[in-house]
Amino acid sequence: MHVTSRIDRPAGVGSRAVRRVGVASATLGLVLASVVVTAVPASAAYSRCDRLSTVSIRGQWVDAPAFYNPNTGATTTTCSLWQTTRYSHVVQELQFHLANCYPAPVAQDGYYGPQTVAAVKAVQREHGLDPDGVYGPKTRDAMRWKKQPVHIPGCI
Repeated sequence: MHVTSRIDRPAGVGSRAVRRVGVASATLGLVLASVVVTAVPASAAYSRCDRLSTVSIRGQWVDAPAFYNPNTGATTTTCSLWQTTRYSHVVQELQFHLANCYPAPVAQDGYYGPQTVAAVKAVQREHGLDPDGVYGPKTRDAMRWKKQPVHIPGCI
């Protein structure tokens, strides 16, 4: 058995292969980074809403999407939701309010898919916001919410 040492190889054989692998790795890293960066809409400048919080909107209490910060222990409704393939009970609550207070058809399935994007865009257009399909603080403040408890008719 013969082990090739650095001395046995022709000059530059190993270093060129290493450079090629390095360039390919760097290129793949940039491609993956661009995919990750473009997966989150620019208008989603806030943390993703990960829970519900009972808040007062126009003098009525509603369960609205919120974000919990484990570093501070604080919960805030200054958060965003955008199209994803992941199920979320927070999205399902948003869909409940959209389905009950707006005419756009939206499934209450917990997935922020094309129907939810279209419904959020319709809300944004109706209230004079940029229709980007991303739920955020401006959309939260503008949209109508189903009165609570749910047996009370109407929206606020």
